[in-house]
Amino acid sequence: LVAYALDITGIDPVAKNLIFERFLNRERYTMPDIDIDIPDIYRPEFIRYVRDRYGSIHAAQIVTYSTFGAKQAIRDVFKRYG
Repeated sequence: LVAYALDITGIDPVAKNLIFERFLNRERYTMPDIDIDIPDIYRPEFIRYVRDRYGSIHAAQIVTYSTFGAKQAIRDVFKRYG
C-alpha cells in the first residue's frame, strides 16, 4: 500500500484485493522491506537513471552478503542441478 501511495508501483493492492497479512503479521518477527531485483545487464543503466533523476546524494548502492550453512548449500545445489 505504501509503495502504491509513493508511486513506486502502479498496482493498487486494495483494488486487486492483495493479501496484506503476508507482509505484516504476528508470526513475522521483522518489519517488511521494499526492494527490487534487476538483472546484472541492466544495473548500470538503472543506477544512471536514478542518479540523473534524483541526484547522486539521494542514490545509494547497498549489498547484502549471505552465508550458507552446509545444509542450505546442499539444498541449493540439488535445487539447481536436481
